[in-house]
Amino acid sequence: MKSCCISLLILLSVTCMHARNVKLSDFGISAANSNNTEGFLKLSEWLKGKKDISITFPKGIYYIGQQKNSPKTVVENIQNIFTIENASGITIIGNGAKIKYVDRLMYGAFEIGSKKKMTHNTAFSKAENAAYPGNCIKIYNSNNINISNLELDGNIEKMIIGGRYGDVGIQLWHRGFYIINSYDVRLKQVNVHHFGLDGIELSNEILKTGKSPYQLTLSNVSCKYNGRQGISWVGGNGLFIENSTFSYSGRANICSAPGAGIDIEPEVAMCKNGLFVNCKFEDNCGPGFVSDLYKLKTANIVFNACTFYGTTACAVWAHNADIHINNSTIIGQILSPAGGGENEKTVINHCDIYDYNSQTNKKAFFTNFLIDAGGGQKFYEIVGSTFYLKYAKLCYIESGSAAEASMPLFKNNTVYFNHDQITIADFVALFRGCILQDNRFDFNIKKIPDNGLYLVTGHTMKFLGKNTILGKNSKVGWNSPGGIKIIDEK
Repeated sequence: MKSCCISLLILLSVTCMHARNVKLSDFGISAANSNNTEGFLKLSEWLKGKKDISITFPKGIYYIGQQKNSPKTVVENIQNIFTIENASGITIIGNGAKIKYVDRLMYGAFEIGSKKKMTHNTAFSKAENAAYPGNCIKIYNSNNINISNLELDGNIEKMIIGGRYGDVGIQLWHRGFYIINSYDVRLKQVNVHHFGLDGIELSNEILKTGKSPYQLTLSNVSCKYNGRQGISWVGGNGLFIENSTFSYSGRANICSAPGAGIDIEPEVAMCKNGLFVNCKFEDNCGPGFVSDLYKLKTANIVFNACTFYGTTACAVWAHNADIHINNSTIIGQILSPAGGGENEKTVINHCDIYDYNSQTNKKAFFTNFLIDAGGGQKFYEIVGSTFYLKYAKLCYIESGSAAEASMPLFKNNTVYFNHDQITIADFVALFRGCILQDNRFDFNIKKIPDNGLYLVTGHTMKFLGKNTILGKNSKVGWNSPGGIKIIDEK
């Protein structure tokens, strides 16, 4: 990863050497202004089609955002404040500057004239009743764009919040970065927070790459307290993110579904070749990571050394294709894991998986089972991982599959049951229609009911190696409290 960062710094330096320097003040943009919206609109128009331009922000706060009165609508909205369109070789050096929306802009559905908040419990989408602050930076049909050391503050907590708009929550334009059909885009040391929609949305409809193997590269990026997602990826080929955080979505004053740290939802095109290294997806109102099979499959999505922490929703909802979570920490529920086929499996590999936060001892989110896969999910593997349980049952796995190729695989895992007590005699793990291979279930429960606990197997199963129950208590067994301790394929 060091070589990747060094290469990025060299590229930024070389780009700046050959680029024409443009002053923000030439467009009336200054930290001394009370509002720079018109200046950024002028800069956007001038920048269309340009090549090899460098823009440096003097450090300061640059206020933006305006909504003019309108007789036929709630307000006149601006869709995008700063747009980079049909451009290439654009470098923006932030110097720690902040672009911030002004207070008391409107966001949501309002009555025309009175501007009162509209209240409705169903989907609503009348454009004349919509008020929104617009996206901060839109990058459209451009390539070789470098943005560094910049903060974008959506200021959602100081806005006037209206009623529901769209299918769920408030689905209106207010993103930090909105990147469409653009390639070789690099964001470095960027802080994007308190936007009503997403911190970042990537939407590349055409599956091609530029000079870089990645369409979008993010390094040391923070997306926190955004209303819908830290980052949404709805189409593209090649996304690399390292040392970044996508947390606390929906923890300000808005939470719109899915409320995730990251949502990989291939709507406009496949999402393929994504690599995430040392990233955090923590304490979002929705899942830490979600990818549910909707229209299109994902392909080659890899998380290495990442942390997923679910406090009010699951930590991981990996229900698509070819998703790999390696050497990571998962705190909270794994919901509906599934793959797209025999060669497109979802794999959770060598992870530490908890039902509680080991730092605070606080219970993480789960609904009875830490792995909830009772809906016929197939084509996934959980291998070489260690589970630490204090509150939850381990799993409900029921694939409904009689074909070995599609059965879930639970292999070489160690499960520590460290509950203080379980008061009701019941099963603590259920495996049906899956493959069990060389797993260890270590019971260190302080208080077990007199009639014991058990692990259930059933329907079509395949057992490989030894699947062993450990612990001093004799009231735990396979399929009944007095059942056998080892299932041996021999």
